[in-house]
Amino acid sequence: MEKFPYLHDNNKKIDLAIVVYRRVRYLKRQDLDNIAKVVLDALKGYLFEDDSQIVRLLLVKKEAEPLAGHDTDSLVISFRIHDPERDMILINKKNNVMW
Repeated sequence: MEKFPYLHDNNKKIDLAIVVYRRVRYLKRQDLDNIAKVVLDALKGYLFEDDSQIVRLLLVKKEAEPLAGHDTDSLVISFRIHDPERDMILINKKNNVMW
């Protein structure tokens, strides 16, 4: 996996959004904070040097829809350099509803 060297400066602060799509049978049992910890641990050393650089974290857990006819789970991860002047929102493409 290619690293993002411009984010490996501990002075760079990061906004991170994680959307978790889970199958119905797992949706209620899966703790969102545990998913976030696994994702942050996996991104450490690639996206950022230390997870203390994350100053804003948006987590959303949604019911998964079949993907290419398969019942599967997925993650969508978005990030940017922190900008205190900009809000962090997610838009649902189907009906433009903010999560």
